[in-house]
Amino acid sequence: MRADTTIHWLAYPALGLAGCLAAGIAAAGGAGLSLWSWLGVGGLALLIALGAASYARRRLVTPAPLLRTVAAALSVFALGGALAASATLLPPHHLAHFAPELSASALPVVVEGRVTSEPEQRPHATRFVLTARRLFLLQDTLATTGRVQVTLAQSPWAPHRAYPRVQEGDVVRLEGRLRPPPLKRNPADFDYGAYLKRGGIYATLAVYDSAAVAVLDQERTGASRLAVPARAYVRRHLDRLLPSPASRAVLTALILGDRSRIDAGTRERFAETGLMHLLAVSGLHVLLVGMVLYGLLRPFLVRLGFGWFRMEITRAVATLVVLLFYVLLTGARPSVVRAVVMAALFIGATLLQRSSHPLNTLGVAALALLLARPAYLFDVGFQLSFAAVAAIVTLNPVFQDALPFRWRESALFGKAFNIITVSLAATLGTLPVLLVHFGKAPFGGLLLNLAAIPLTALALAAGIVALLLAGWLGGIAEVFGAAADVLGRALLWTAEAGADWFAWAALSTYVENVWIILSMGAALVMLAQWPRPRLRWKLAAVALLFANVAVWISVVNGAHRPALNVVFFDVGQGDAALVSLPNDKHLLIDTGPRTGASDQAAWTILPHLARQGIRRLDAVLITHPHSDHLGGLPTLLRSLPVGEVVHSGLACP
Repeated sequence: MRADTTIHWLAYPALGLAGCLAAGIAAAGGAGLSLWSWLGVGGLALLIALGAASYARRRLVTPAPLLRTVAAALSVFALGGALAASATLLPPHHLAHFAPELSASALPVVVEGRVTSEPEQRPHATRFVLTARRLFLLQDTLATTGRVQVTLAQSPWAPHRAYPRVQEGDVVRLEGRLRPPPLKRNPADFDYGAYLKRGGIYATLAVYDSAAVAVLDQERTGASRLAVPARAYVRRHLDRLLPSPASRAVLTALILGDRSRIDAGTRERFAETGLMHLLAVSGLHVLLVGMVLYGLLRPFLVRLGFGWFRMEITRAVATLVVLLFYVLLTGARPSVVRAVVMAALFIGATLLQRSSHPLNTLGVAALALLLARPAYLFDVGFQLSFAAVAAIVTLNPVFQDALPFRWRESALFGKAFNIITVSLAATLGTLPVLLVHFGKAPFGGLLLNLAAIPLTALALAAGIVALLLAGWLGGIAEVFGAAADVLGRALLWTAEAGADWFAWAALSTYVENVWIILSMGAALVMLAQWPRPRLRWKLAAVALLFANVAVWISVVNGAHRPALNVVFFDVGQGDAALVSLPNDKHLLIDTGPRTGASDQAAWTILPHLARQGIRRLDAVLITHPHSDHLGGLPTLLRSLPVGEVVHSGLACP
């Protein structure tokens, strides 16, 4: 979009409709209206449309166009609410109705169903989603339905038990503990139960015995028949062609979107430096996988004597087939689907000789995803992906125009400045999402992307070429595999060095006030319209108004008045409590347990301190030297300043 172009919402109808649909889905989550209520809102939209048609026939000057627009917006709004409300209506035989009672009875149950996701390997467990078919109780067998999050657990203390190999499409019978999705246990905990429900999963099944897993049959769809062997092929040849395990983990994430092989420390370094977007399959990967092919096919087909229309049809079909296969290969993640839909619309517009504005294609992608699964709206990946693309489209031209002409057109530095402005636009666009969900927005990536983006592109390209040649030109494939390995290690070194050099370059604060979020949104639109002074200052006034409302609401509510606050943490088998005094002093009593599989200080206490803006503990009191009371103390001492540690003086048993 040109930097001097005002945003005309009616020029991007798909974006406007996507906004109305998203507003309906969001309203359904907060209002709690029934499906019939939303159908009533849709009926109101129909009445407005009929009224507009009546006015148009009887008046020369009429509000009919405005009424038609209102009716269309209201109908799409009602559709979003109805879709979200209907997603919570579960049939009587759904597994969710049995899970609470079976969990309370503490009896093991047997569930039979089909594996509908790729099993994810973790250090002490394997997870996958099962679509249930039958539930076997002590004296009864029930036909059931519903999706279950299955965990094949491995105890860190017991000898390793080899579970039968389970793949997507397998029909399995499992015996274990059936429970509802877990509740949020602490104020700053990630609400994993709500996350599962947004994905249509209303029960979990924990299996602790390899003998309790039986693979009965295999029922793969056409998509899984292609995707499952392809994923196995990718993993097998990456393991063979790349010498370094760390590089193999990175290339697996870049190609398949599977980050389970990447250790927690590496993920933390990528997150701290603002480079995590490189490990999420998105537009860059779709560009290299599909759009490069789309560009290379043109001269090749011209040399073969293809006419223009035949050439465009051929390369469009070939590219879309490859991109569709890539969507299946990566598990149809929202960011991949968004990028592929936008690429398909661009290719279609080129074929039909029509223009396609990125904001409009972004709206079409949002409509496609939200209509398929309304809960995508609350997915962090969905929000980050769409916010980043919208910001790049609207903010990057403004930043580019702010640069001196010789900088933009420089053959040596032009691309570097473009990477910086694109990174700045994406960082600012995703800033509200990052602060709402993670409480931290890193800015080190603005410089690190200069090296990290080319390294990622080259590593991904080398890895793809190595995989394409692995089956019939093994020697050349090994050369490209070695190159991908070196590039992957260089990318890891960039993240590690960036974590050492730019850890300070981050904004750390949680944003929960809706008025602050609206203020940040208005400020971003103001930046997008910076070349339009009148609109710029109006939007600046709106942003300041929202910020003032946020401040005065907190004053009226007394949110900043000194108070005594005590929080008792749920840390499982152990104790931890935080006492916050009116004089802004903080005392932590016990630190929770730490085991080989968990660290409650890192998982529970530190996230709570970060969300509350507590960056220092004045004292930590250890009541007695048992591991379930002092296990998290080393983690706390390494993570934030502690004034003093008080203990009973007893020796550890």
